Amino acid sequence: QWFINGGIFTSFFILALHHLGIGSVVLQYTMFNDTEARLRKALEIKDKDEIIAVIGYGKYPDKAKCICAQRRPNEEIAILR
Repeated sequence: QWFINGGIFTSFFILALHHLGIGSVVLQYTMFNDTEARLRKALEIKDKDEIIAVIGYGKYPDKAKCICAQRRPNEEIAILR
């Protein structure tokens, strides 16, 4: 249940950041290994508290590159009958 509620919170949080002109990205986070232990120690997170997401945020650059990929047409991927 807390992962679902955490996901809902995370979604609205990054939308709020976007509304304020703050860029954000939800980072891939591997639980249940030494990364979690190091993160808990560095940030003094108690064992009773859960980490639901790791989010990077900051100001958008004045100029940015948009990476685009050539996409195959839907007809080559999905077969509709």
